[in-house]
Amino acid sequence: MAAFALGLNPGSSSEAKLTPIAVSELDAAASTLVSTQAAQRIADAKTCKAPLVVLTIVKKGGSPDATIRIGSGDYVSPPFVVTDKPQQVAVPFPAPYPVGKGVMSVMGEGKDITVWMTPGWTVPTLNGIATQNVWWETKPNC
Repeated sequence: MAAFALGLNPGSSSEAKLTPIAVSELDAAASTLVSTQAAQRIADAKTCKAPLVVLTIVKKGGSPDATIRIGSGDYVSPPFVVTDKPQQVAVPFPAPYPVGKGVMSVMGEGKDITVWMTPGWTVPTLNGIATQNVWWETKPNC
């Protein structure tokens, strides 16, 4: 498992920036959340109580498809089959929004998986769990 120390300056090479989902796109994002939590998480995001993150997942062409889950704080996503066709998925921020930093993880097995944040995070070989420090601007998005 790879891990990085928190506390680095936003935008450093070992951190990626997360972007909240626009309120207008929340309903479409609901289908990518854990089904038993989707309605409440969408309601919380629409009222700016707890914004959600948009990520794009894809794998390099020629690599076999992979099944992954995304961890964000205490949230673990449903499984996603990662193909060479980009997919947008929603997850909660990994820490309370005002904190502005946290750790995301990808769990499963696969090769050449990219999770697009800013910049994109590529996991050349995933065999278990890989982690990435993340940060976000703590300004209201509603």
